[in-house]
Amino acid sequence: MVFALKWYVPMSNLDFKEKISAQVDKNNESEVSKAHHYTAALDDQLKSCDKTDEDIDMLTPPFLSRRSLR
Repeated sequence: MVFALKWYVPMSNLDFKEKISAQVDKNNESEVSKAHHYTAALDDQLKSCDKTDEDIDMLTPPFLSRRSLR
């Protein structure tokens, strides 16, 4: 499940960024500014998710091998 989330969140954010960029009128300075604001917020969200993933990885012990269970 954690692996799936590590893949899903970045991919969905990339999809959002592409959709935002596709809808922006490049000649409208206000729209370009807002789009930059939204994509920067998505990048910040990804950085936060990466940091959380690192913290979780540090707290989670590695899986026990079958040999260690014997």
